[in-house]
Formats: sequence, C-alpha cells, structure tokens
Amino acid sequence: MVSRWYSWLLVFLCCFTAFPLQAEIYKWTDEKGRVHFGDKPVAQHTAEPVELSKMNTMTAVDIPENLFDRSATTPSQSIKTTLPRLSKGRVVMYSTQNCGYCGLAKDYMKRNGIAYQEKDINRSASAKQEFVRYGGRGVPLLLIGTASGTKKLAGFNEASFKAVYSN
Repeated sequence: MVSRWYSWLLVFLCCFTAFPLQAEIYKWTDEKGRVHFGDKPVAQHTAEPVELSKMNTMTAVDIPENLFDRSATTPSQSIKTTLPRLSKGRVVMYSTQNCGYCGLAKDYMKRNGIAYQEKDINRSASAKQEFVRYGGRGVPLLLIGTASGTKKLAGFNEASFKAVYSN
C-alpha cells in the first residue's frame, strides 16, 4: 500500500513540476557605471526589464592564418596553421545530427538555394579535429567565404547569416 502511495506522489510531482518557470530579469547601472543584472529590481536604482531572445546569438569573426599553436608557451605565440580559403559564397557547416540550430541552418540554406558542405563532428574524426582547430565550442559552426576572406560564425540565426553571407 505504501509503495502505491509513493507512486502516486511521484506522478503528481512529475506532472506539476514539469511546467517551465518564468521570471523577469532586470538590468540597472550603479553609481560607478557598472551594469548589473538580477531577478529583482533594486530600489535605489532605476531597473528596466530585459527582453530575452529565444534564438542563440551568432557572431562573425575573421579567422587569422595562425589561429592556434600547440607548442606555444604563452597565449601570444602561435604556429602557422593553414586554414581554408573559401571562395565567396562557399559555406562549410560543422554540425551534429541532433542539433536544433543545425537543422534551422540547413532548412534556411535549402529554402534559399545556398549550397553548403556539411561535416558531422560525431561521425567524422577529421571533421572533429577541424572543428577543434577552428575554435569550435558548439554547433553549428559555419565557415563562410566572403569577399574579404573566410568568416567564422558560431551558432545560427537568419539575420546574422544574411549579413555575413551577402558580403
């Protein structure tokens, strides 16, 4: 009888604790000009609610020729690493099968007729090595050939991709 009671309690807890929690995030600046964030507004400061985006952000970064050096003794030292020189409009995407943002990127490129080369870092050891060498921390990692050279994009959202791809 006791085990049945615990089973119902477990079902009850699972059902009512599975709902997502929502909270406001506030932003304010102190007297010294430092920006703070918190879940409660601070009385002595004018705090404003922060609107959070549901999409992750994506930043464009120039890839230098000598990105990493495995023999460096200080962070400023580097070794010559040959990185891909992508022609304008060429896209290489490092991804995984179960990545939602990778799926968004693929769908976007298919809808817009953008050819891309996909490299799954879970299925290919060489793709994983390239991903690490290019500073990948999460997928998708996109390399895009532009008129000014290769750009590296971490993450995906349409606006940022368009801005980099059209250059």
